Amino acid sequence: MSGTSGAADFAPPAAAGAARDRRVLIAWGLALAALSIIVSRLPLLPNGYGSDDDSWRNAVAAVHTRLLGRYVPSRVPGFPVYDLITTLLIGGGWVATNAASLAAQLVATFFLWRAAHALRLPSPALVALAFAFNPTVWVSATQTMDYAFGLALVVASYERLLRGHPRLAAMLLGLAAGCRPTNGLLIVALAFFLAARRMPWREVLSSVALFASTTGLVFLPVLLSPETHGLLGHFAAHAGRHHAAWDSLLAIAAGTGVALFGKLGFIAGTIAAATGIVRALARRPRPAVDGPAAFEAAAVLVLAAFFLLIPYEPAYLLSAIPFALLLLARVVSPPWLWVTALLMSSEALALPLFDRMTFVPGRVRLEVLDRQAALENSRLLLEPSRRGAGRRILVIGRYGVMRLVMLDPNLERTPAAWAPFGVPGVDLWKAGHGVGFAAALTDRQRAALAGSGYAIQDLAGPR
Repeated sequence: MSGTSGAADFAPPAAAGAARDRRVLIAWGLALAALSIIVSRLPLLPNGYGSDDDSWRNAVAAVHTRLLGRYVPSRVPGFPVYDLITTLLIGGGWVATNAASLAAQLVATFFLWRAAHALRLPSPALVALAFAFNPTVWVSATQTMDYAFGLALVVASYERLLRGHPRLAAMLLGLAAGCRPTNGLLIVALAFFLAARRMPWREVLSSVALFASTTGLVFLPVLLSPETHGLLGHFAAHAGRHHAAWDSLLAIAAGTGVALFGKLGFIAGTIAAATGIVRALARRPRPAVDGPAAFEAAAVLVLAAFFLLIPYEPAYLLSAIPFALLLLARVVSPPWLWVTALLMSSEALALPLFDRMTFVPGRVRLEVLDRQAALENSRLLLEPSRRGAGRRILVIGRYGVMRLVMLDPNLERTPAAWAPFGVPGVDLWKAGHGVGFAAALTDRQRAALAGSGYAIQDLAGPR
């Protein structure tokens, strides 16, 4: 017998058969989990790019990039990795771009399962499914947004870190920052991980350098794009309007927790975590904080701290959800984790109203209705019988314009139609310039258009 034979050559037949059966069982489990995730997302693939206004902004930027033949950022400070993905897929419409987000969720769930398995947590499959059926992941990430791709890259980065590949983890984190810049904050968590593992400084510096070079490379098109330079003021104004005050931080934190995990899921998770932490502190000796725990805690804290500075949209904290679930799985028993996961996912199907002691349709149904209403309102604007007779300009808001850009390619588009932020003036014209659509008009523009015989109609806009 060759000296190179592996241990498997000497394994008893019963042990080899058990290992084979286990692999088959895992394969079937992964297939069933993937199928359940896909089926649950099917209602969210049609009916537009999403309820988030930025999903339509992403689509418009992708079309504009194709027309110009060069990169056009969808927003500042830049989302270049996701912008490129959307540009490649936009020809397939919203089914293609939304399905791509679904595929990214499958990747994120798979790598979270692998990460939980590497950590030897009691229920790695439950952690992964709790993440996949988190109501915010379920709904917010299943649209033409960067969330799902950022999650996939962030979780894959952590899994690679756990498997002993810090440099690859740093590069994946740089790509995740290209999906959403705040994902780059997790380089702090990576540094905590390496420090807790007492890695050589050369390893730490090389990983940070690879992250910086990857991030710089993916953001180079943003820096070279002329559109970005004029939008920095909009970004500063946007951030300035949504900063948090000290006296509102507690309310913001509680509201964000409910938004991310649902009312029942947030309550159950908080109770479970508090109980588990008390039990852990009562143990003797107390366990030392290891590298993975340091990463997970740092990831949640750094993302939460940045969000509390500009608490605009709870979905911005999506990248913290997998690490919050891993931390929870460390301190609670599997039954508590089951209860928390079930209560959390239930809000996607039914929302509890405590004051009325009843339930209403959940987030998935509300999302579908929101998308359908937005599409219907936009399409009504394109029907002549709905606009009235005569020459007129319909003021429909920025996102109303973006929806019409994507719904009717026959509309004549002015430069203002492509602006990520609203620019006063007529954005779109019907053939013959009898009807125009504007995001906003100045008083001078209104007077000039009225003098040219146009009636101005101010509408709420297709929202």
